[in-house]
Amino acid sequence: ACMSKIGIVIPTLNAGGQFHKLMEQIDSQTCHIAHKLVIDSSSTDETRLIAEQHGFAVVVIPEEEFNHGKTRNQAFSYMKDRVDILIYITQDVLFVDDFSLQYLVESLERHQQAGAAYGRQLPQPGASPGAQLQRMFNYPADGCVKSFEDRSRKGIKTAFLSNSFAAYQCSVLEAIGGFTEVVACEDMYAGAKMLLQGYTIVYEPAARVYHSHEYGW
Repeated sequence: ACMSKIGIVIPTLNAGGQFHKLMEQIDSQTCHIAHKLVIDSSSTDETRLIAEQHGFAVVVIPEEEFNHGKTRNQAFSYMKDRVDILIYITQDVLFVDDFSLQYLVESLERHQQAGAAYGRQLPQPGASPGAQLQRMFNYPADGCVKSFEDRSRKGIKTAFLSNSFAAYQCSVLEAIGGFTEVVACEDMYAGAKMLLQGYTIVYEPAARVYHSHEYGW
């Protein structure tokens, strides 16, 4: 089982009907979660109520203040003295099984040099061939541990991480100064900074969620 103290963060905005199911799935995960936080961009639906019913602390921010990096930093400031490992997920994922968080956390605990770990994302049932292909490319069946040395072979993908399903060592996130306040790819930016400082990034395919987007060409 998970040895570290675990926190989970979900940035939300009108999370909708699926949010009930996600909350129930979090409740049934085998990994004990010590602290749960939702940062909500002033939802007008029942998102906050649902989160509170499932034991989440809720912090509300004005919708226009949301920023991928900045908002995750706010969550980090709130959580960093409370937990050892912080899991960030997005409101539109669903877990494949009850072990998803345990496998993710254990992979981070196993690798002493790891600053972050991310799990496998499977296309949502009914996803288009394009969406399926994108998930297959970014989230293959075989796991790996990526270090700065891999950049000659993997290029930008060396720093690839996911803001939808990833876990961070709080001490390492602290060492790189938290997330950079960028509009997107704040996860990869953090990953790159970790690699530059000699840390590694773990990809753990046993930890699985359903998550895919229908992007145009």
